Amino acid sequence: MIRKGASYFPGDGGGKSGGFKCRVILLDGADILLDINKKTPGQFVFDHILRKFDILERDYFGLLYEDEQKCQQWLDLMKPIKKQTKKNHSQVFFCVKFYPVNPMTVTESTRAQLYWQVKRDFMDGRLPCTAETAIQLSAYMAQVELGDWEQTQLMEYLSQLALHKKDLLRLQDSISVTHQTLRGMSCQDARSEFLKIMTSLEFYG
Repeated sequence: MIRKGASYFPGDGGGKSGGFKCRVILLDGADILLDINKKTPGQFVFDHILRKFDILERDYFGLLYEDEQKCQQWLDLMKPIKKQTKKNHSQVFFCVKFYPVNPMTVTESTRAQLYWQVKRDFMDGRLPCTAETAIQLSAYMAQVELGDWEQTQLMEYLSQLALHKKDLLRLQDSISVTHQTLRGMSCQDARSEFLKIMTSLEFYG
């Protein structure tokens, strides 16, 4: 059964013999299901994701899986997925493997995926910054994901951006005010400004 929110794609890597599902968790939290079999290499799944998002700069990305010790490992794309995950219902994560020094030099499709990865790093506390910087970053996130500011309920605003994960509740008013100043800025421009700030942080990448 495919859970709500998942996308299902019958892939060429499947087949009646030894077939099973591979769930790919994407950087924005969505997921897709692919038909594969015990001989399907990781490259099949990886290439599918690259085509789906029109990503040309493949070297920045990779697939992670969780081994039997619950440790994350990079999937060897040349080897069968089942041989590495050792599970009948494989799950892998599409992630940024190498961070570009200057995100402005990569294509928009790569930059879009990098945004989700760096946002996650920020929300998980792996990119510490000042409160002022956190407010600016959160405002750009709001512009990317919500568009122009509108009068909304506090908890709705926070839940859509998941700001509570980084204890930004006390900064919400300031974030809202800053977000209002970005009215008319495109999603692409807001994403670029977000990444420019992120690359200046000490622990970026």
